Amino acid sequence: MAGNSAFSRYGWALTLLAIFALWLRVEGMQWPATANAAPEASKTNGGAAVATVGVVDVWQAFEGHKKYIDYEVAGRKRAEEFARNREGIFAEYERLHRSYKELSEDSDEAVRLKRQLERMYVDMTDSDEKLKREESRNWNRLKADCYEDLLRAVDLVKKEKQLTLVLSAFEYNFDPNKSSDVFYRQYRAVVRYDESLDITKDVIAYLNKETL
Repeated sequence: MAGNSAFSRYGWALTLLAIFALWLRVEGMQWPATANAAPEASKTNGGAAVATVGVVDVWQAFEGHKKYIDYEVAGRKRAEEFARNREGIFAEYERLHRSYKELSEDSDEAVRLKRQLERMYVDMTDSDEKLKREESRNWNRLKADCYEDLLRAVDLVKKEKQLTLVLSAFEYNFDPNKSSDVFYRQYRAVVRYDESLDITKDVIAYLNKETL
């Protein structure tokens, strides 16, 4: 009886599915498009407008922006210069520290070197914090500028391609071995899309024009 009951439930489900498929065929309709299918150009279906969709990978567009590229180049130069300066300071700190270790702690020279080492340590710490604050301000300013540029570029591509809807994808550089990256990847605005919908390169092209 249990087997017949289960068969009965599945049988009804299959029957209803077959009826629905037949109705679609009779009405000249098609199955709903899959998530990867590219929509056709805008047209009306019974008076209702069908959206033409574009997808832009926000992070890829951000990395392709000339402002971001210039920021990365300048940032590497600043980091290299900072590392060279810090290397010299560390070498001097180590030399003084060795000299301090060779002296009696009660000697005047040891007291003087100890104070000098403490000042050097404080100066290095302050320099690090100053650099972090400066880089944070520069980074936040860059993000704000690039976001405004991105919106203008998307509007231009949207108008050029006569799109009615632009969606945001956000691939970033996800590490499949990191649980946090896997979690955030699952909650992207767009999970899968056909390459024909991708307007990222068009957006980047506008971002890198002399005048946007």
